[in-house]
Amino acid sequence: MDAGISSILVFLTSSISLLSIWWLKPQKMRIAGMATSITSLFYQISIKNWAGLLEIVVICSNILSFTKYKKETK
Repeated sequence: MDAGISSILVFLTSSISLLSIWWLKPQKMRIAGMATSITSLFYQISIKNWAGLLEIVVICSNILSFTKYKKETK
């Protein structure tokens, strides 16, 4: 992939992460965490770092945390 795409993905991941820490409540931070994990995964793939596939574990963790918290608030 083009180096420009990799730079955009890193910028996007960092921006979402930083903004979510500043302004979002915990449940919405989990959603933002899923988004940053997905963009990070695409970044790792774009630079052909296949160890980045471990990011799938982080995505699953965020999904499980989101659903667990959602069930506890009902």
